[in-house]
Amino acid sequence: MKEFRIIPEWKKEELYKHLIILSKKIKSAKKIVVFPSNDISLVTYIQIKTRLPGNFVDRTPQRDMIELCVNKDKFYALLSQKQISHPASYPAEFVEKNIPQFEKYLSF
Repeated sequence: MKEFRIIPEWKKEELYKHLIILSKKIKSAKKIVVFPSNDISLVTYIQIKTRLPGNFVDRTPQRDMIELCVNKDKFYALLSQKQISHPASYPAEFVEKNIPQFEKYLSF
């Protein structure tokens, strides 16, 4: 089985163009399965998937669910709203400003 890999720079129109080129190169394929491999490729892919021909298949959730999970601020806000405990993320500037307070918790 011949394998084709195309890794564009995750610009949605570039991704769309490359996937269409791929589908033309492997016309004999009944189905082309798409596996986004990281957050940015998944977010880019969900923006174009409805425009792809019917032989492209995937098992990605709905766009709003993906964006909720990828955008940690929205995700944590939802967890807080539902009173579900969760880890916290801080911007780098916040961490840099508060290094002395964090140092006592770090072992390195």
